[in-house]
Amino acid sequence: MRTRTVIPIVCAIWLSACNYPAVGMDGAANGAAPRAWIDRPLEASEFLLGDVIPIQWHATGDEGVRLVEVLINGDLLQADDSFDPYLLLVQGEVDWTPGQAGEYLVQVVATGPDEAVGSPAENWVTVFAEGGSLAGAAFSDLNMDGDAEDEGEGPLAGVSVVVAECGEKRSVTTGADGIFRFSNLPLEDCVLDFDRTGWDFVETIPSDLDIPIHFTSDPASEISLSILFSPEPTPTPTKTATPTITPTRKPTVTPTPAPMDTQAPPAPAVAGPKGGLLLECLEAIVLDWKEVSDPSGIDLYQVRLSISYDNGDTWSELDTFEVDSGTSVNVSGQTDCGSLYRWRVRARDHAGNWGPYSPYATFGIALP
Repeated sequence: MRTRTVIPIVCAIWLSACNYPAVGMDGAANGAAPRAWIDRPLEASEFLLGDVIPIQWHATGDEGVRLVEVLINGDLLQADDSFDPYLLLVQGEVDWTPGQAGEYLVQVVATGPDEAVGSPAENWVTVFAEGGSLAGAAFSDLNMDGDAEDEGEGPLAGVSVVVAECGEKRSVTTGADGIFRFSNLPLEDCVLDFDRTGWDFVETIPSDLDIPIHFTSDPASEISLSILFSPEPTPTPTKTATPTITPTRKPTVTPTPAPMDTQAPPAPAVAGPKGGLLLECLEAIVLDWKEVSDPSGIDLYQVRLSISYDNGDTWSELDTFEVDSGTSVNVSGQTDCGSLYRWRVRARDHAGNWGPYSPYATFGIALP
């Protein structure tokens, strides 16, 4: 019996926007002390180990700014005092390449005349290891009680385990110990597919993995699960009674069951925003598409949103949405003024068939 399970493996996401502070919030200061704010990276941004992370900031003061310091977890990354003392607003940028995975506190501190130090602007970011691991084992669960500890139960050989839809398809077949392992998986959603001829799937342990799964900085860390199977039941033969022939009785016609739906739904048509549009800043950003039909009905729509930091030369996945009701999704919370985005959508029917994606629609959001 074949079973497919979605194993969410965290996808590193680039985010971009301006994070302007209000008085009394991060970067606020009193008197002559200047205040600072961090334009990038935003709070809770996520990166992969090895990424070069640009830190962009602004600082302002009623009497000018004399010094701006950028700190990572309290350690000084950059100190900049090359400002015109008469400027009331200054800005800067410095590149940072983390040496290991983990959580980091990015701080920007501005100092004004007479060594008046403002409150630090602070954003937390997370850096994930370059790849993930997934390991586990297959077991026989003869009485289907949710464990493999009864007599005759234990590791199960011959189980085919496949990881797909996140890079190149990879597969293993369990040996006598029932163990399987995949390493260096891409940090994105993957589909785990497993089956064993002559056996029915019972359950996985744990039955509900945390969503999403975050990989730690420990290279030995991996997600482990157990897959339980039970033998397919053997039909009990029954004695066939000798039929009684009644000449006047009409034969019973059994209708032929309808064939299983294997036809994927078509790609939805994008309604808006369509490619090439420049939207006004601060207006609601809603992605709309046209409804599609399928013999077994539409189960849900999946929308993928990407962002470009280099005017469309390269793209980074920003967010994925699954919509089970309606044909639109509001992405105002995931988009920012002055950035370039593209999106596409596909449908899945109630038989589990995924249709193709719509063509990408690229749009920009103007600066204020």
